[in-house]
Amino acid sequence: MINVESILDQNGPLLASEIKEILKSALNITDDAARQQISRAKGNVERLRSFSFPKNEYFLFLRNHYKTDLFYSNLTEALIKSRSATGNTVAAFQCLAGRICEEKYRVIAGAKSGTKRKTIDTISKELKSVDLIQEIGYEDKKISLSSPLSKQNELADEIVEVIDEVLFANLQEWLKKNSLVSYNKIEHYGEFSDYYWDITAPTYLRPFITKTSDYVKPGFLVVDYFPQTNVSAKAVEYFVSKVSSVAAKRNIRPFLPIFIALSYTQDAFNKLKENNIFATTIVNLLGKENEKLLYSIIDTLRDMNKKILKDDSIESINKILKEVVKLDGKFNNLKGSLFELLVANAMFKIYGGYVEINKKFYEGNLILAEVDVMCVVGNSEILIIECKAYKSHIDEKLIGEWINKISKTYNWLKKQNENNNKKISFEYWTTSDFTEEALKLLVEKSSITKKYTINWKNRNELLKFFREHNLSEQCKILNEYY
Repeated sequence: MINVESILDQNGPLLASEIKEILKSALNITDDAARQQISRAKGNVERLRSFSFPKNEYFLFLRNHYKTDLFYSNLTEALIKSRSATGNTVAAFQCLAGRICEEKYRVIAGAKSGTKRKTIDTISKELKSVDLIQEIGYEDKKISLSSPLSKQNELADEIVEVIDEVLFANLQEWLKKNSLVSYNKIEHYGEFSDYYWDITAPTYLRPFITKTSDYVKPGFLVVDYFPQTNVSAKAVEYFVSKVSSVAAKRNIRPFLPIFIALSYTQDAFNKLKENNIFATTIVNLLGKENEKLLYSIIDTLRDMNKKILKDDSIESINKILKEVVKLDGKFNNLKGSLFELLVANAMFKIYGGYVEINKKFYEGNLILAEVDVMCVVGNSEILIIECKAYKSHIDEKLIGEWINKISKTYNWLKKQNENNNKKISFEYWTTSDFTEEALKLLVEKSSITKKYTINWKNRNELLKFFREHNLSEQCKILNEYY
């Protein structure tokens, strides 16, 4: 017999409106009769009460569906299909490969405050209620989608972060050179009209200013960018909604919204243009030389675990750093990623065997821990290295967070049968040094732990280590760029 439970059993979790249409077609009944069947459904049928959908829509599922891959997949599709603000956030999230920094999350996740609009806090509460997102990271907080929803895009999440900061430096320089905005008031992840944007800056260009007898009030330029190829119409819906919401306000300052991507689908480009948004690509705005730099970084980082084995990996690192130092910007993520590749390449040259960068350890769909470099030395040892390309000293707080991560990583590794007889070592390598308090904590922890070993290296110890193993290229890059 066809009823709500049988429909959910066959199709997986669905919106009530979709179930209604199936009931009407299969049973030849009216709208009201179908709605009554849905409202009376009990037993194994559950309603997701922690989410609000537009037009009083709601989402139904069977108990055995809850938090399965099918549940997450169908819920995401339902959120996007219903054009929910939460759905717009998830669609943008997926385009960005499923993990972003906290600041980028605020850019895609609704308004800062408001009564009629979904706020960042409301969207976060909904997504966290079913573990659709989680907060990970230590010194830098990241927001991650549940693993079955993290798309394997051309550019993985680590690369997106790196390209984001390089792109910001390029855009900042371009805006300044062309006198489009106030020179020293460009903000990364700034706020305008209760929303966050990748770039905000006041502009005194004639079409945007408001003049009175007493003052000249500037307009604003707001920019969001996705360092991805083939950005879809679903992915830019959040930006269209954000711009429309700001434009509908009374007494809003004139503003120019700009969206930038590596490339778009035709539907996405048309959607932006139809909504009077300045949509462009990196090559059109910044030229081929800047695009070439970005793709050089992408090519180096896209398959870092393959690059570890290649002889030209150090040459690639050197070329990239040589170009980016010409730009006026902070490149912590880029230098951090390249430092990880530098270390991984060194470990492969010294020990051979299996070496992996950004190894993630999962518990169900959630990330339990992530390590920078993992090196399996024959059948006897696993070496885990935390890499920090910092100028400032590593403090006690950072070491405390790392020690907490060690515990989670060790417990995961020991659950794997193949690791039972292997020695497990954890090391903290930094291009700077450690504070006295951090060193004290390291010495204390290393002296009391028996399950695994803990070691560390500062800049001078790293240079000595590389020289002892005849890694002159690693030494040269450390001295020149770190």
